[in-house]
Amino acid sequence: DNLDLTGRRGKRNEVARKRDKPICLNPDVTHREDVALAMRIFAIEGTSKLEPAYRDQNTPKKEGRLVIWTDGSAENNGLADAKCGLGVWSDD
Repeated sequence: DNLDLTGRRGKRNEVARKRDKPICLNPDVTHREDVALAMRIFAIEGTSKLEPAYRDQNTPKKEGRLVIWTDGSAENNGLADAKCGLGVWSDD
């Protein structure tokens, strides 16, 4: 799906951050510390499914900037280098 953050893309992100420009999404959700610190899951009882989510390979790319928010369950929350996996939403 061409979403992996390659070394080249990582370097571009470093430059973009310094220039306050948009960065390429890093889809790596690996948490390298205590897994208990990695996630909080909230769901309405009886609405979860056992099948994994499906990422449609044919979804067209959207133009423009995507603004996202976290629910506060992020590492370094409130700082420029905040990172989160779950607990992200968008009004898009």
